[in-house]
Amino acid sequence: MLITGEARMSRLDTCIAAAMHFLLDAAAAEDLIARQIETLRAAWPQVTAEANLNAVDERLLGTRLFFNPFIFL
Repeated sequence: MLITGEARMSRLDTCIAAAMHFLLDAAAAEDLIARQIETLRAAWPQVTAEANLNAVDERLLGTRLFFNPFIFL
């Protein structure tokens, strides 16, 4: 999906570049992203416990969906 300009990658730097389309400046977008990551990481153990995920599924969901290293490049 085209996000901004020719950027199609779902990465955080692409989101920051597109921030102006959502009436945010880059600093506000970076702050929002940082708070979302902090919130997700803080809640992750409780969420996986409530879902009764085993360690393998917890790791797969955490590293493939929510904290995929690719988004941080």
